[in-house]
Amino acid sequence: LKKENLTYKECKKSSETKKLNCQESSKNEKIENQIEFIQCAAGNIKLIADKQTVETIVKKWPKYVEDFITGLTLSQAVVKIENNNLTKNHMNELEKKLKIARNKIPMQSELASMVTIRSRRTGKPAIDWKEDEPRDFAVSKKQHYGSKKVPPKLLKKCFEHSKSNEKYPYDIEDILNSKQENRWIAVIHADGNSLGKMIQKMGDALTKKNGNIKEAFQDFSSNLDKSTINATRIAVKEIIKKENYEKYPFRPVVIGGDDLTMIIRADLAVNFTKIFLKEFQNQTKANFKELVNKYKLNDFKDGLTACAGIAFMKPSYPFHYGVHLAEELCGIAKKASKEINSTNVPASLMFHKIQDSFVDTFKDIEERELTTNEGISFKYGPYFLEEQENFMTIEKLNNYVDNILTKDAPKSGIRKWLSYLYEDKNEAEMWLERVKTVTSERYIKLLDLDNVFKNNKQGNIQKTFLYDVLSLASISNTNKEENKNENN
Repeated sequence: LKKENLTYKECKKSSETKKLNCQESSKNEKIENQIEFIQCAAGNIKLIADKQTVETIVKKWPKYVEDFITGLTLSQAVVKIENNNLTKNHMNELEKKLKIARNKIPMQSELASMVTIRSRRTGKPAIDWKEDEPRDFAVSKKQHYGSKKVPPKLLKKCFEHSKSNEKYPYDIEDILNSKQENRWIAVIHADGNSLGKMIQKMGDALTKKNGNIKEAFQDFSSNLDKSTINATRIAVKEIIKKENYEKYPFRPVVIGGDDLTMIIRADLAVNFTKIFLKEFQNQTKANFKELVNKYKLNDFKDGLTACAGIAFMKPSYPFHYGVHLAEELCGIAKKASKEINSTNVPASLMFHKIQDSFVDTFKDIEERELTTNEGISFKYGPYFLEEQENFMTIEKLNNYVDNILTKDAPKSGIRKWLSYLYEDKNEAEMWLERVKTVTSERYIKLLDLDNVFKNNKQGNIQKTFLYDVLSLASISNTNKEENKNENN
């Protein structure tokens, strides 16, 4: 009492509180001991527990998720296991039930009378006010968990050793470079390839061998998560080592399983994604080595690959639209990669710089913005880590961007050529010939101006890569007046 300067009543109350906390902790530990996790990765949680525990989870888990991450779609399914003997049939039945559950419309939980004050952002019923702005439940929660009072747990996944939270960006302005003339940010979404195929093959191998399916899925889940985190850490280390940042030029959104979603300063996005895709393959190759050997998964001996989508946008552009576009671009990259090799899917990325405020699908953007009157396409991606026939590598794309940013490169001439090309190909050809006459032979070769159209393997559609080159050049943080030509 003397040491802590407490009265008898305060001390007794403190003791009772500790006792209650201890009892509650014991209950939680008892429940946790009854649960055996099989998978916690790639947006899935699979576990085995007794009937009573499962009933509690099914009943209370959706409410907890709704309170913590409002608006997240959650699907649940349960399969009965006899004698605690998990088999492939149980896993298949579980997946089938989950697909059915995903098609069910979730119950609306935010209904209110007509006189209720509503959030100006979402139109949903308000529950409180902040700075004279009514906030609904979702906005209130998001602002709370985005505040400085909450420790950024995702930051720990970005660094091998603990870093100070003082550099963690809580606002888009913290991510942007104040010296940069063109203020752009990027949303990156990356997703692993052939994950379902690996799980299926592993399940088949376990069925034939009558192996321990629980242990296999646990190893798979933990190693996949470890690979994604390690790949992220390496990419983060590479992009921040060149500058002394007041605030980190990125903010993680999702890091786990085979998924990565990141907000990042625009000029760093392509190089960050390139490093991540390369290291994801390296890390999965190393971490899955035992699984590959144990279950004869020879198709995955070189590791898993991933594809990514990058949406470049202004800071004021609605974030959720940017995330949606990045996911869609990732899907386009995946489709193109699988058409090249469906077994060993090559890693690739696709990007787009948002030029207007009209929100629609990338297919509509392609038809409206990226296709000329004569059918020439400005959509040249995806870009690959390794050489692929009729496609360009990320490294080669970066070389073009570096070359066009040099002092004497005909950047304005090429930009004008693209404008002419959108309306009239003949006029564009005449202008390009003029550009060549006033440009040194060196730049004609470096920018490949004699071969500005390329065909893809799906058909004879004429495409040009220079639109993408100029898009990346326009958001670059490189000062072209200081960028010398010696390195070329």
